[in-house]
Amino acid sequence: MKNQYAALVAVVVAVLVSSQVMRPSEHQRMVKEVAELNAAMPRKIDEVTTQTGVTLGEHVVINDYLVSLPLDNDAATTEALRTDVLKQACARPDARKLLSRGWSIDNRYGVKTPHGQDRIVVRIKPGDCG
Repeated sequence: MKNQYAALVAVVVAVLVSSQVMRPSEHQRMVKEVAELNAAMPRKIDEVTTQTGVTLGEHVVINDYLVSLPLDNDAATTEALRTDVLKQACARPDARKLLSRGWSIDNRYGVKTPHGQDRIVVRIKPGDCG
């Protein structure tokens, strides 16, 4: 899961890092490249994780996933996911560059919990890589 996720993060981050200053033409290019990524969705990341989309927000890249493995939506699970995502993002020069330019990365995981469908959100913010 980690290697496949890292490759996906690299694609999304490379798209966004290529447009550092948000001039209209660059923003349009980013929107077009994200649309191309979305055309390939859903994308199987590993045996339990499927990426369903990528969107751009106000200085945030939003990655949406569905997880087929039942999880608890509690602080421990969220922190474990955040630790893994943060480690991967901080290890990638392109992700660090994106973060250093004021962008955040949100990973939103749709999960089945003992209480029904829920969402876990992990946000990596500028400055989180230290």
